[in-house]
Parts: sequence; structure tokens; C-alpha cells
Amino acid sequence: MSQPENQELANDNGEVSNDDAVMAALLAKGESEAPEEEEEQPEQADESGEPAQPEPEAEEEGAEPPQDEDLSFELDGKTVTLKKSQLPEVYRNQMLDADYRRKTAEVAEARRAAQEQAEQIRAERSHYANQLDVSLSLMHKQLIGDQEALVELARTDPAEWVARNAEFQQRVSVYQQAVQQREQLGHAQQADEQRAQQEWRSGERKLLQEKLPEWKDPAVATAEQKLIAETLLGAGYSADELSELFDHRALLIGRKAALWDQHQSQLQAAKAKQAKPEPRRTLTPGAPKPQTDTQRSTYQEALAKAKRSGKPDDVVRALMLKGA
Repeated sequence: MSQPENQELANDNGEVSNDDAVMAALLAKGESEAPEEEEEQPEQADESGEPAQPEPEAEEEGAEPPQDEDLSFELDGKTVTLKKSQLPEVYRNQMLDADYRRKTAEVAEARRAAQEQAEQIRAERSHYANQLDVSLSLMHKQLIGDQEALVELARTDPAEWVARNAEFQQRVSVYQQAVQQREQLGHAQQADEQRAQQEWRSGERKLLQEKLPEWKDPAVATAEQKLIAETLLGAGYSADELSELFDHRALLIGRKAALWDQHQSQLQAAKAKQAKPEPRRTLTPGAPKPQTDTQRSTYQEALAKAKRSGKPDDVVRALMLKGA
């Protein structure tokens, strides 16, 4: 250990503490025993002077690439064969299909629960409305009887009439409150019926679009709807009945009938337009009609041509023009 280090380890009296001496001794020992780093060996160079590259491992001779095995299994009572490489994609599709089915079932269950709740609410409202109707009828009869009694009481006992009339007014107030509740309940029932009617109509429209994908074209839909209306009106439907016709089954039947009638009309029109054979003209005895100047000139030219050429066709044409 060097002299300056010994000075640092000394205490105020010039003595070195035992702990500091031990630590200094250990540090000195560690420095003296530190292993020397091994010198890196230079890479051996080949004859060209460049470092030798490690030789790649020789591939096994006759090794074949991995084959895509066929796997067979039973699915819904049928034997299905797939490649091993197709299994991840099949599994992914199965998971997606299962997730879709699960979500569809959840939506259907939620819709069913909502429908059951709505039906229960409608049933409770209907029951309460029936009870209110019965109570209102009884209360109305009682009020009429009390009113007649009050008229007689006012004539015979005015003091008693005052007390009875106060009770009568209370019963009238209760009756009026019951009437208001019945009106509110009627409005709620009417709103439920309209909502249910709108949902039913929306469902019928959706079913009709699924059955008639060609109606996605507005031009086709408008033309066929007009044809259906004409057919149904001709069958006896009224305009009001057609405006309330939303059942997709009835509309599909009306469409078939309308298209059938249109097809039959087209067949009849085609038959009527077929050209009839022109009847043969027969020669009738009598004096020939005099030729016009144009016909006479054409005949003279054809006759001159027949004389020049002597061809049978020219002669026949001249004879035909002569008889015209």
C-alpha cells in the first residue's frame, strides 16, 4: 500500500483503525490477484489472406420437404377430409360462426323478453281499463240517484241538503278523477296499438323485400305495384282497402295474379298482330280498265326492252304490265 493511502487511513491521533486496515488490505489483495485478460487469438486466414468462413452444415441427403397431411373426421354424420394447413382457417371460421350464432341468439332472446314484457304491460292495462269501466258505470248510476235525492231534500230539509250536497260533491270529484285516469289509459293503449301496428308493417315490408329482391330497383317496384293495384281494384278491392294492405302474403298473391293477367294480355296482343295472308286476286270478266299515262309509258318501255333483248323475263314483264 502506498504512503498517501496509509495517511488517509490514519485517524486523528496518527493511528490506523483496524477496520480501515482490513479494508485496505483486502483492496490491495484484490488488485494483485485480478486475472489478466486473455489475448484474442487472430483468426486464421486462408491462402488468399482473407479470414476463413465457417463452412455451412451439409444438408442431409434425401431429405424431403414436409408434406401437407390429409386429416379425416366425422362432422354431422359425414366424413370430411381437410389438409392440415387448413385447420387454422377452419378453426377461425368456426369461432366466427359460433360468435355470430351466440350474438344472434342473444339478440333474439332480448327481443323475445321485450315482447313478453310489452304483452304483459298491455294485458295489465287492459285489465285495469275493464275494472275502471265497471267502476265508472256504477259510480255514474249512483251519482244520478244521489242528485235526484238532493233535489227532493233541498225542498224538504235545506239544512240536511247542505251536508248531503258536500258529500255528493266529493263523490263527483272522485268520479271525475276516475274519468281522467280512464282517458289517460285509453291514450296509452292507443299509442301501444299504433306502435305495434307500425312494427308489424315494418316487418311485413322487410319480408316482402326478402321475397322480392327485384323490387330494390325503384322503377321495377313502382311498375309492379301499379300493376298489382289495377288487378286488385279490378277484382273488387276498394281504394281504402288497398291503402291498408300490408300483408306480404296477400301482396305476393296479388303480384302473381297481376303478372299472369299481363302475360295473357301480351299473348292476345301478339296473336292479334300476326299478319294475315293476303287473299289472292282473281280476275273477273269484264272490260279492262284503261291504263294511265304512267302505266302506258312503263308498258311501252318494257315492250321495247323485250323486243331488243328477246329474253323470256323481259317478255313476261311486258305481258304483266300490259294486263295491269
